[in-house]
Amino acid sequence: CEDDLPAAGKRRADRAARDVARSGAADHRAADHTGADPARGGEDGSEADGLKKEADNLVAEALEMLNVDNFVGANAKLEKAGKIYPEHLDSIFLLAVGAYLNRDFKSAEARFKECLQRAPENVAALNNVAVCEIQTKRYASAVKHWEKAAGIDLENSSVAQNLGQFIS
Repeated sequence: CEDDLPAAGKRRADRAARDVARSGAADHRAADHTGADPARGGEDGSEADGLKKEADNLVAEALEMLNVDNFVGANAKLEKAGKIYPEHLDSIFLLAVGAYLNRDFKSAEARFKECLQRAPENVAALNNVAVCEIQTKRYASAVKHWEKAAGIDLENSSVAQNLGQFIS
């Protein structure tokens, strides 16, 4: 599906990177599982900030690998980012995109839902869950996700386009 789940070639990585930026994933501040509180600062905050920065660097490396069609290497970097900083929304989102591109719709849906647990109003994740649900013939659920996405961002062209493709 158009912008959120790209179809082929080098454009996959470029569009996936734009999706992460557009989804607000990079700006999402979620609690981490390290016990550190980044908002407090100090030693714990510095540790969490360092882990997030390391995960950000791994995601950047993964995006470069995607640009040269190194999907296995990119996946490994994204998995590592998720282990270092489990709440890293960018890595979860991109792993979901990768699962979708490999036609593993159930895994993709699970990863996009994981994104929604951290950012319930993430329009790109809502749209992509709906697309995965269409692929697995769960139409009523897909429509509910698109309705929620449209309620958050009525002007989102990806939601409109995907819903339009579904009803036509």
